[in-house]
Amino acid sequence: MDRSVKILFAGGNEELFSRISEQLRKDGMKLAEKEAGTLKELETALREEGWDAVIPVHGTSSPDTESVINTAHEVDPDLPVVVVSAIGGGRIATGLMRAGANDFISEGDFGRLSVNLEREIRDANFRRERRQAEKKVVHLNKILKAIRSINHLVKKDLELDELLDKICGYLTENREYSGVWVYVRGENGEMKTLSCGGGISGKEEVLEKKLKNGEFLKCRLELSNNNGFFFSDGSPGACGDCEMENALAEKGVFAGELRCGERAFGMVVIRLDRALVGSENERALFVELVEDISYALYSHEAAKKKEKLERERERHIRELEIFQEAALGREERILELKKEVKRLRGERD
Repeated sequence: MDRSVKILFAGGNEELFSRISEQLRKDGMKLAEKEAGTLKELETALREEGWDAVIPVHGTSSPDTESVINTAHEVDPDLPVVVVSAIGGGRIATGLMRAGANDFISEGDFGRLSVNLEREIRDANFRRERRQAEKKVVHLNKILKAIRSINHLVKKDLELDELLDKICGYLTENREYSGVWVYVRGENGEMKTLSCGGGISGKEEVLEKKLKNGEFLKCRLELSNNNGFFFSDGSPGACGDCEMENALAEKGVFAGELRCGERAFGMVVIRLDRALVGSENERALFVELVEDISYALYSHEAAKKKEKLERERERHIRELEIFQEAALGREERILELKKEVKRLRGERD
């Protein structure tokens, strides 16, 4: 193989491990290896990233092979487990394969170990890529569903706080969106409302205080320097001293300015899996999401202005009607008084 291969050996047979390593290097593999002599050591080692395969030696006293297989696949279902055994027998091989082993190599058959190992590693990578692609499709479909849901909210008669709470709720239903906060300011530039969801719920007071005091969060400053959008892998210090960095460490950050025409409404910030930060599809959907939230806020504000104008119009109409009724009443009273004066004077109509 033209790359390094990380192998985790399980068992206590150092002499056999040495022979396996020698055979794999002889076949051209660049080998990085580690030995786990107990099940606890195996569990600890498996938490380290980057293992290409686990090779347990069947027949050693500890740990038993089936436990190794189960432990490895609990951590990573796609991690190849290739059993090497000094004890031959088809029944043993069949039993271990049924237990979840990807392959079984007898001690006297090391010549095919590297070929089989390469195949299992290649197949495992393919399964991981397919699983990741399927997961990505599911995630993108959820975001599209959230976008459609936000569009539907525009048609509903909701107060601003309720609208923002529902938007945060829709977005945090997507498991990769670990947290969301939406900040909206009035036309005078002063803070109007703030809504949070997911893993940053409960941080509203801290954010509100900073925003009301005019403190410019780093992501807010970055928006003005990057055409209204900010994408970061969330590495330490990327978000300054923002409370969100402490609340959701190890997460990527997307931020977008909420704007429709000349009206700047505020901003939306989400925290998501770092693996998704570099995805062009993910960024394009976020841009669309920001545009849809901006339009939802614009439509909401326009509807409220229309409602206000309608109320004022109804009030003016009512005031005019009252004035007309009062004027008509005065005219009728004046006519009655004129008739009374004529009667007293003895005049006829």
